[in-house]
Order: sequence, then structure tokens, then C-alpha cells
Amino acid sequence: VYCSISGFGHSGPYESLPAYDLVVQALSGLMSVNGAEGGPPTRLGVSIGDLGAGLFATIGICAALTERAKSGQGRRVDIGMLDCTVALLENGLVRHLATGEVPEPLGSRHPAITPFDAFKAADDWLVIGAANETLFRTLCTALGKPRLCGDPRFATMQTRLDNHIALKAEIEDALASASAQEWVARLVAAGIPAAPINNMPKAALNPQIAARNMIVTLNDPEMGELKVCGNPIKVSGYPDSAERPPAPNLDEHHPDILRALGEEAEDFERTKIARAPKQAIW
Repeated sequence: VYCSISGFGHSGPYESLPAYDLVVQALSGLMSVNGAEGGPPTRLGVSIGDLGAGLFATIGICAALTERAKSGQGRRVDIGMLDCTVALLENGLVRHLATGEVPEPLGSRHPAITPFDAFKAADDWLVIGAANETLFRTLCTALGKPRLCGDPRFATMQTRLDNHIALKAEIEDALASASAQEWVARLVAAGIPAAPINNMPKAALNPQIAARNMIVTLNDPEMGELKVCGNPIKVSGYPDSAERPPAPNLDEHHPDILRALGEEAEDFERTKIARAPKQAIW
């Protein structure tokens, strides 16, 4: 089983063109729906084109290995970063194909659910997701504004969408009376999905992230102790320690791989040259 990852895959008119995450974010349409409402197209703050390609490659490899175990047939897995980014567009592209609508940046607001957004409290920002009628009624009560439930502008999900600016003003008027931390505690206690908007230092200290070993320690022989992201895949029967061995250096395991393939270690350099992949045209 052989997997290749490139900007555009090994077919199509863009096959040999250069690409980075920025390029595929632009071509896929992702940047056109990201950013502040009414603002310019904006690159997502993480390299989703790179990360998505790695994840889809893993899925493709696992599928090919499963087939090989049953049939003995090997496969080549061809992953294009643009393909993967298009697959991650969620509702934007499908909404356009179904209705002809051209989605635009909405900030943190959801295109089909309101209130489902970032809101300003007295001191900081928080997010609130009231994605159904029961949650909306609960939210109105928790905010001390039960009258909003009877307001015809906010009677249904569609009318709330139509009047999202007025609804956000009402919500932020209530939130201005206390801190974001206080409001999150009240809303979560009421069963409403809500959270503070953490910066990186706060996220790094989050107790849920710590409990799930999503920040782990590596003791690298060259760089010393490093803190890095943990593995989000938790599998029963396998330990999930907060300390991990470092990643191997480039080609560190090449001789071991050759031995496993039945080749002599002294042929290492010759084989490495002979098996070097062709360079893509970037």
C-alpha cells in the first residue's frame, strides 16, 4: 500500500501546479466563507488543507490495508489537498449547489441556527449555542428575558435568523450585567451549550484538555523536554500516557525497514537512492 499526498492529486489540469495550504483554502472556496461578517475573505487560522489531507490519507491507508488483508491486493492511495478541503466545506458548497445561494463570511454566526454565535459579556467573550426551541426558551429564562420567547420576531428559528441582529443586541444587553465566566457558569448549569473563548494560554490550562492527555511531554535527546499536542484517538486496551517517546529523526528507522523487507543493511545508501520518489513539480 502506497500513499501520496500532493496539492492537487495525480490527475486533472492542476496536477503539476505548486500548492500550499493557503492556495487550497483559496481555491476551495473556504476563504470566501471565513472571516468577519461583511469583511474580506480570510484564511482559516489553522492549516486545514494540510491537516485534512493527513487525516484523509490515514483513512485511505487504513481502508487499503483492510482490503489487502482480505484480498492480498495492494493499492495506491492518491490524496489531493484541494480535494480534502472541498470535502470539509460542510454546508457552504452544498447550500450553493442546492439553492444557488452564494455564502459569505458570517463571523462566528451559524448560517442556519440562531442564536449560535459569539457574544460579549461585561469583560470578555463567550459562545452560546441554542440550537432548538427548548434551548432558546431556557436561554431566555436564564438571561432574565423570558419576554423574548413571546416576541414574534424570535418565535421560530427562521424568524430568529431573519432578526439575528436584534436578537444579538438583546442577548448582549443581558450579558453586559456580569462577567463571561459568571454567565458561562449560569448557562451551563441551565443545560445550555456555552463556553468562554479561550486564548492559547487558557486552552493549555483547561482541565478537560489535561484530563484527556491532550498536552503531553516528550523528552527529546536533542531538544530536551517538549510539550506537544496529544493523540485524540483513545482506544481501549492501549495506554494513554501523558509522557510520550519523541518522534524518530528523518531516516532514523530506514535500516530497520530495509531489514524487515529482507534487504541487507549495507545496501542502505544504494536502496535509498534507488527508491527515492520523483520530485513533484511545484
